[in-house]
Amino acid sequence: MRLSEIIDETISRGMAKYKASEGKGGNDPVQIMNMWDAETKYVLGYVDLSGKKQGESIDFPISLIKHSAEAGFMLAQYTLGNCYDDGYGVSLDKDQALYWWRKAAEQGLDDAKEKLLDEYHDPALPAKIRISRTNQIHDMGMKYKIFINDNVVGKISRGEALEFTKPVGQYHVKATFGWIDAKTTIKLKGNETKDLIVGNGIKFSRIIWSMLLIAIPLGIFIGEIGYILGLLFVCFYFLIAKRKDYLILSEIE
Repeated sequence: MRLSEIIDETISRGMAKYKASEGKGGNDPVQIMNMWDAETKYVLGYVDLSGKKQGESIDFPISLIKHSAEAGFMLAQYTLGNCYDDGYGVSLDKDQALYWWRKAAEQGLDDAKEKLLDEYHDPALPAKIRISRTNQIHDMGMKYKIFINDNVVGKISRGEALEFTKPVGQYHVKATFGWIDAKTTIKLKGNETKDLIVGNGIKFSRIIWSMLLIAIPLGIFIGEIGYILGLLFVCFYFLIAKRKDYLILSEIE
């Protein structure tokens, strides 16, 4: 839906609500501020602002839009950003324009994202890290603990996924169970989603074949000690020497 359609729909809904209350609050600024929700404040401010003639004071409609924006209403945040960008009804302030566009962008308003990327090349749009777990049969059943910058952010089972919204920057990501872990470092850019996948990289069939080829022959030729030595070698090889292959934490192309 285009921005103009969203605004029209919001105005229609807000004015219907206002008229149904028989214009509660009238033109009294204090009553309007105290009794109406963020959406209705935005609608009343936007309609009043649109109807102003050149030279008329726009302080009240701007204050309504400000209150609505501060209460978290997305369209009010976007409109207030435009006001600061143009110096319309407020002092010209590019930092404030960016601040309010970012607020609207965080709530998913595409026009605010475009303002930030196209006009200001803003790097501060929130980005996402999505970590998914493989659903393969040979993937081990235990839960992997997930760390981002050394902080535990959750646990993930086979076939599950976790998603985190993060500011732009560099992050160290680690998946681990016990002392076996996989690590990677990623860089997040504004408004992107970085997909990572974690899973068991070794099929159990490889371990079985290793036992058949190493542990059993040793047992046949040396005896019981040969079986033990063979099993210890297989465990050492896969759990220590090949630990980097045991888990995979890789970026999805």
